[in-house]
Amino acid sequence: MYCPCTDGKIPISNITRWDGSQWLPLGSGVNGKVERIIVDSITNELYVFGDFTNAGGIPVKGQAKWSEKKQAWSTILPSPEAYISLYTPVELAVSNGNIYYCKPTTDKLYNSDSTFFDKQGLYVFDGAQWKLLDKLFDQDQNYYIIPDEIRIYGTILYISGRVGNDSQPFHYNLYLYDLVSKKIIDSIPYSTIVAQRDIIIYDNVSVSDGGIFIDEGNGFFWYNNGIRKKIIQNETNDQYPYSLVSSSSEYSSLWNYVSIFSPETSQRYITIYDIKGDSTYKQTVHLDTRFIQQYVNTTYISGHTMFVGGAFYFNENGADVRNIASYDLRQKKWYDMAGGVCGPVHAFASIYH
Repeated sequence: MYCPCTDGKIPISNITRWDGSQWLPLGSGVNGKVERIIVDSITNELYVFGDFTNAGGIPVKGQAKWSEKKQAWSTILPSPEAYISLYTPVELAVSNGNIYYCKPTTDKLYNSDSTFFDKQGLYVFDGAQWKLLDKLFDQDQNYYIIPDEIRIYGTILYISGRVGNDSQPFHYNLYLYDLVSKKIIDSIPYSTIVAQRDIIIYDNVSVSDGGIFIDEGNGFFWYNNGIRKKIIQNETNDQYPYSLVSSSSEYSSLWNYVSIFSPETSQRYITIYDIKGDSTYKQTVHLDTRFIQQYVNTTYISGHTMFVGGAFYFNENGADVRNIASYDLRQKKWYDMAGGVCGPVHAFASIYH
């Protein structure tokens, strides 16, 4: 997450762990920027992707795995040929050591024995080789899905993307794929803002005990028990087609790059939705708007605590916040996490829920 620094902090190589009171290294770390972290909550392993070539002394190609049990780094796939070409794979999820990949293109997906798959569909890597889990749709009729991102929660894989064929306009759906029965069990249609072109909104889906939350571009919606409800009004356009959505059983949050700026106060904010109280409020993030390098890059909610990472600095009520902070959603108070870290934060995840 941050680079070695000389102000009394423990030198960390681009990725670190917070144990509740202090920052700790993950072995010798990685030698470049971490862009995305995907957690396997069953095996307590982190799948780390980014712009790096070494993890714990092991040569890698921008993707590596950290084991909490072994306290060691390893490669994710067994050979360079099995490498996933995207180093920030929004189309990938992991559970119990299995990697689920909703392949969006006809690029070849290699196994170590040089066999490959070149069709779009849902694939699983079982620790030894890739297997086609489901075509999802009838590709012979050119009817297919272009996934924007996937999430996994329990035994359900949530696949968000554009669906259609070469002769019909694409529409947008969130598909619920049951990994036990190995079939789609439900789908949720959702809208997207259309300006000069269709907008693909990344990081716009969150799934938790609280339900399904989606930034649809023309509003922030909550799906639960068959009910669809708009909880926040927002607009997303093609200049900033990007949102950060997080949720737990108690709260959900939206950081949207169009709705974050308030001309009256020159402040930026995250909109919080209290699920049980069925109410919303805005929490300011004190970015200095004079400096373009100030930004929020990632959010995560665990229980009633929201974690925010990016490139920012502020001091509020004794909390000396630097690049990463926790926010108590009940007390509405910032905590500085031991003064934060001394470089931009691009990704984080929690192993324990």
